[in-house]
Amino acid sequence: MSGLDAEQLDELEQMVRSLLDKPWAKGTGRPKELALREALIVTCGYARNNITEEIWAEIFDVDQSTISRYITSLTPIIDIATAEFRPSAEDAVEATKNAIALVDGTLWPCWSWSGERELWAGKYKTTGHGSLIITNLSGRITYVSEPVPGNQHDMAKLRDSDCGMILKAAGGVFGDKGFIGTDYITTPVRKPQHRDLYTREHDYNNQVSSFRAPMERAVAQLKTWRILFTDTGDR
Repeated sequence: MSGLDAEQLDELEQMVRSLLDKPWAKGTGRPKELALREALIVTCGYARNNITEEIWAEIFDVDQSTISRYITSLTPIIDIATAEFRPSAEDAVEATKNAIALVDGTLWPCWSWSGERELWAGKYKTTGHGSLIITNLSGRITYVSEPVPGNQHDMAKLRDSDCGMILKAAGGVFGDKGFIGTDYITTPVRKPQHRDLYTREHDYNNQVSSFRAPMERAVAQLKTWRILFTDTGDR
């Protein structure tokens, strides 16, 4: 439910315990409704699967307010505890250097956009925030850019983030048609306005698509963390 195996959960519990101001189980007074490990499962599982607080309360037979309190208090601590495991732009440059990289843009949908017209993403025909994702040729995620308003196209994200620096260090980069115009990203050929693609152009596009296939799987894997693409207004 947490998205972590037992060993990862052990490690997270140890790191979080070291960051707590007070011991989780003090041994005196009213005991916690959940053990620290259980509270971590709830907090991580809430982020991964977006299971509502009411359902978590039923699973662990506690009040919904207890679940809400634990999620609220532990989320920022988990953020601090795991900060060193999130790759920086410099880490991504090192991991990408002289290797083949894949890049694609994606949207984290958000429907609570009243007064925020810049969230409309014409490419996706919906609203949200967009990021660029960089992977290696096997689809392992190397870097995810900070989210920006959905009306920014992929080339704008490339200019306004560290992704350009990361990709320029690579030995080669494959992207979709949204990156046509760069001199370091290999993209499919766009269909000319007044003719169909030649056979050789179709074959070339198929080759580019085959290289990009691991990126599609990486995006799908990332989006199993439902908190990334489920509107807060729906929780």
